[in-house]
Amino acid sequence: MRIDIVHPGYLPVQPSDLEIKGLGGNETALVLAARGLAARGHEVRVFADCPRLEDQGARWQPLLSLRPEEYRDVIIFWVRTKRVDPGRFNAPVRVAKLGLKTPNESLLDQVLSGEINILIAFSDFQRRLYLDHFGYPETANWVVTADGLDVSHYARRLPKAPGRFLHAANPKRGLEPLLDMWPSICRAYPGAELFVASSHLLRGITADEDERRAGDLYRRAASMSADGVRFLGRVAKPDLIELQLTAQFYLYPTTYPETCCIAALEAAAAGDVILCSPAGALPDRVLDGATGFLIDGDPADPVVARRFVDRITLLRDDPSRLEAMAQAARDLAATHDYAHVLPIWEEAFTRTIGSA
Repeated sequence: MRIDIVHPGYLPVQPSDLEIKGLGGNETALVLAARGLAARGHEVRVFADCPRLEDQGARWQPLLSLRPEEYRDVIIFWVRTKRVDPGRFNAPVRVAKLGLKTPNESLLDQVLSGEINILIAFSDFQRRLYLDHFGYPETANWVVTADGLDVSHYARRLPKAPGRFLHAANPKRGLEPLLDMWPSICRAYPGAELFVASSHLLRGITADEDERRAGDLYRRAASMSADGVRFLGRVAKPDLIELQLTAQFYLYPTTYPETCCIAALEAAAAGDVILCSPAGALPDRVLDGATGFLIDGDPADPVVARRFVDRITLLRDDPSRLEAMAQAARDLAATHDYAHVLPIWEEAFTRTIGSA
C-alpha cells in the first residue's frame, strides 16, 4: 500500500532526533510506526516540519510538499487534522490517529461526514473518552491498539543495578509527588538512586518556556543529589534505553489520565517493575501484582505515598518475585511490538479500501 503519514507541524521533528536529543511519546511512535510500515513492504512517506530524507525505507518530506490531489491508498493524520481538510485528499482510507485528551474542534465533524473513516485509539480508555466526553459515535470505524514498540531495542540483557529507580515522563505528571516520597523510599532502600529523565523540551517548546513551566521542579530534583536523585533532563533514546535496561523499578505516581503511556511500555520491555497510579490507560500497561503494582489514591497524600514505599520494601525483600515480575513485564510488552500492532492496522486499511 501507498501510505502517507501527516504530522501536523506543531514542532520540527525528524527521525535522527530520536537518537540524538530524544522525542516525546507521540513523535517516538511516529518514527517507529513509519519504520515498521516500511519494513512490512509498504511505500511510506512522512510529511512533517523536516528536511527531505530517507529513514529505514520511509521517505520524509516537508509538510508544504503535501499534495491533496496525489493518489495514496492510506493517509494517516497523526494526532491533528487542524488546518487541513481530509475530504480533499485523494485516498480511499483517511485515518486520524487520536492524540491527547482534547481533540481539535473540527475532527468530530470530519468523522461524522465520512472525511475521516478510521479512528486509531491507543487504549480502550482513550476510545471511551472520545465516546463519553467528546460525543464521537460508537458506530465509527474504531481501531484500538497500544502505541507500538520496537522490542528489538530491548533485546539486550544488562545486569540490573540494585536499587536503581527510573522516572521518565512529562515533569508535570508525577515528578513532584515522587520527589516528596523519595526520602521515605531511601530510608526503606538504603543506597537507592533515582534517575529522572524529564523535560518539556521533548514537546518542542523553547528552553525559556520549559524553565517557566518546570524550572522550580528541576532545581528541586537537582538539589537532591545527596539523596541519590540524578536529574538528567532531556535524554536521547540510546541513553534512555541504557537506563531502562539497568533500572529495577519504574516509578510513576501520577493523576494524569494517560491515553497510552509509551514510557511505561518501554520500561516494561526493559524488564522494569512499574509502580504507578491506576490513571487513564495505565491499568492496560501494568498488571497489578504480576508486572508491577497499581496504587490507588492521590500520590500527594502521605498515606498513598506510604503504599508506594511498602510495595518497594516488599520487592526489596523478595528478589525472586522481583525477577519474576520483571520477566512478566517483558512478556507483556512483547505483545505490543509493531509486529503485532501493524497487522491490525493493515486489516482495517484493507477492509476500508474494499468498502470505499
